[in-house]
Amino acid sequence: MVESDEEDCKFWKLDMLEESAKTVLEKQKRTIVDDFPIPKNINDSSTPEWLVKVMEEWEGYDPKLIIKRKVQKTDLDKSQSCLSMHATQLETLDFLTEEETDTLEKHWNLTQKRKGKHWKKLKTDDDQEEGLKVDLVDHELNNYKVDLRKWSGNNGKWKYVLTNGWNNVIDSEMFEANDDIQVWSFRYEQGKLCLALSPPTRSAQNSSSSTPSSSCQTIA
Repeated sequence: MVESDEEDCKFWKLDMLEESAKTVLEKQKRTIVDDFPIPKNINDSSTPEWLVKVMEEWEGYDPKLIIKRKVQKTDLDKSQSCLSMHATQLETLDFLTEEETDTLEKHWNLTQKRKGKHWKKLKTDDDQEEGLKVDLVDHELNNYKVDLRKWSGNNGKWKYVLTNGWNNVIDSEMFEANDDIQVWSFRYEQGKLCLALSPPTRSAQNSSSSTPSSSCQTIA
């Protein structure tokens, strides 16, 4: 009789251990799900409605405002073929990954070497010719392929530029000189970078702007 009670007790303890193990496992599963990094909410109150719609279409996340600026005549000049974003005007520098920043730095260093009297192109320079290729999408979901680069500006300052594809944006005729625009970034798929152009805000009276010149002629 004693042995029977002891056996029953052993089975009862085993059942309790099994139930306890299941409970712990379920808690761990819930913790893993709850702690999984969820992309930043695209419906944040600071995210403009047009960008929310763009990101919904692209299944994008992590929006960041890069710059607010006025469109200059040089931005619409196809011989310039670029949009400049001066370092002193940037809203954030935290829109690029470390790898993307490194790519831009390598390209910038290559442009600096080109200015030297004894510069000679190396085969290793080929991968640094184009900068960073990115998608640029406007508020109407038109997609443009452009190069994002870091260039030298005036007075020893640097700037980011959108080039090699910017003329396609000019051809869309969505902007006029002195329009106010914004450039945003967001991520899609497995962290790919996409840039987004806001719809222009057009004032009734065009006034002169103190915005630094966006000329791209300083770079060969």
